[in-house]
Amino acid sequence: MFLGGNRWNRLYGGPGDDYYQVDLVVSGDFGDQRIHDYDTTPGNLDTLHIRGAVDPAYVRFSGGPPGDLIVELDNEQRIVIDNYFLDRAFVVEKIRFDDGTVLDEAAVRQRMGLPAAAPPQASLSTPGHCCPGAAPEPAADGLLGLALAAGAVLARAGG
Repeated sequence: MFLGGNRWNRLYGGPGDDYYQVDLVVSGDFGDQRIHDYDTTPGNLDTLHIRGAVDPAYVRFSGGPPGDLIVELDNEQRIVIDNYFLDRAFVVEKIRFDDGTVLDEAAVRQRMGLPAAAPPQASLSTPGHCCPGAAPEPAADGLLGLALAAGAVLARAGG
């Protein structure tokens, strides 16, 4: 839980379903409240609950370096979720308000004019052939493919 008056507010989350509560500061000095959530568990459900008289329609979402999500309330109070856009492990899956409104990652991205998040890739490497000794499919890459095919034919012909 965050309360006002402390300019170095930080919350840290890890594996499992984390719950972060931020109260609207109605008066006084407040700095950025920061959330650092890191969880690689598939299907985890982290929640940021913004409490107080906050109208979700007036909440602004923006990006900051190095991939942070900045949530700015109408009183200029800011909540920063570190690395939100860098990897699924940093995403807080739900942002909840006292009026019952719940925004998921897709809704946040939509309000920012961003495309939907890409699904995680299982592997960046190219899978191997199914059968040992199988010939690779010919590549359709224009003149280079033609030159390689012609060279292979000439090599077989002995010329």
